[in-house]
Amino acid sequence: MIESYRSLETPAADLEIDVNHLKEKVPNLENELGDEKRNHQEAIVLCHELEEHIQRNRNTSLVAEDEEEGDIRTK
Repeated sequence: MIESYRSLETPAADLEIDVNHLKEKVPNLENELGDEKRNHQEAIVLCHELEEHIQRNRNTSLVAEDEEEGDIRTK
């Protein structure tokens, strides 16, 4: 019976070491996740800004083309 108990102690101690090691990693991983979330949010904001810029450029180009066509028609 004692041998059976001892055979369980070693794996239990190893598992406890693994658990403690993983617990130490948690704060670092949470920080990394927070950084990634912020970076992702910043990328989304930049993407929206670029889309708005492209749309403004398209609208400006369309207005300029309409004005050019109007000038050609009046000449």
